[in-house]
Amino acid sequence: MNRVINRVIKTILILCLMGFLLPAAEGLSADTDGDGLLDDWEINGYDYEGDGIIDVDLPAMGANPLRKDIFVEIDWMKATDHNHKPDAKGITKVINAFANAPVSNPDGSTGIILHVDTGNLGGGNSLNHDIDLNPVWTEFDVIKAANFAPERGPIFHYAVFAHQYSAGCSSGLARGIPASDFIVSLGCWTNQVGTMLEQAGTLMHELGHNLGLRHGGRDHVNYKPNFLSVMNYFFQTRGLYITDKWGRLDYSRFLTKDMDENHLNEKRGLDVSGGDRPIRRYGTRAFCPNGAVQNIARAKRYVDWDCDLNNAETDVSVDVNNSLNKSILTGLSNEWDNIVYDGGLIGPGVEMQMRPMVFIMHELTLEEDLSINPEPLSEDDIMDDDLTQ
Repeated sequence: MNRVINRVIKTILILCLMGFLLPAAEGLSADTDGDGLLDDWEINGYDYEGDGIIDVDLPAMGANPLRKDIFVEIDWMKATDHNHKPDAKGITKVINAFANAPVSNPDGSTGIILHVDTGNLGGGNSLNHDIDLNPVWTEFDVIKAANFAPERGPIFHYAVFAHQYSAGCSSGLARGIPASDFIVSLGCWTNQVGTMLEQAGTLMHELGHNLGLRHGGRDHVNYKPNFLSVMNYFFQTRGLYITDKWGRLDYSRFLTKDMDENHLNEKRGLDVSGGDRPIRRYGTRAFCPNGAVQNIARAKRYVDWDCDLNNAETDVSVDVNNSLNKSILTGLSNEWDNIVYDGGLIGPGVEMQMRPMVFIMHELTLEEDLSINPEPLSEDDIMDDDLTQ
């Protein structure tokens, strides 16, 4: 009884704050924070069957109608000699990355609350080990039907931490862009499960596809030095380089200008519009003319794009993303502002009108990752706390 009374009081207080007390019905059908979850669901819970019984208790899970929430359920395969359950520290790094997002909320706060269910929110469990999901989405759907409650469909993204798929060594796959299903598959990687940072970066990368993000910001052109995001393969498994440490998990948050690979000014480095102070701590990565990858400690000014030990040239021509074609690499403003919260099955009424998806044909493989990251990171190379860097 007390629980019901507390919920009624909470509902009234939130509605007053939102200015929706009259008429309340209109307010509860809205999505004030724009996260794809109705205010009614976040205040009272979600009644999947329409029978007056709450099936997904979002308030108890920490949902807030005035602050953006994203929910993810993760199931994982477990073998006799290894376990694909994601590292708890890696999950925390991804949660912190979303909390640190430059995204404004109606309550005056910033950031996104990422709720990851690995058994702590009523879902999330181990699965029988399957060495290869093949055909990938056919087998995925069988697993999902047996392990994911259908009432969670409009609320939770569903992820499987698997071994491999399609007889390959890809790190993962999203069902599309945007979508609500994805796979992390690090069976070929470190200890058959991946390091903490490989897991966390790939989780955030594939979730990013679900949220509408691409490998190159506005496009799928990869390895752009001016695209500082885990969506860029350069940074997927090691994070961004900031203040002399690797491991910052983030989507792009800077307005970087386009790079014309035929005319690069090394003195200007990564050219950023607006205030440039934050990016002064960031490094980046680029390909040298011989195909080797260079790690650039400070990317704002004086960057030796052509790797000739002279970083003050004002007009050099280099294929810095190794695409075999010198072109203009488009920049991007705050990638966080481009998130699609209601992709796939997320949100109300999506059964009737799902967003069109772009299908992903290729993701980062172990072979490709080793070619750009020949030396593993040591613990001393990785930052301890994303939020203080």
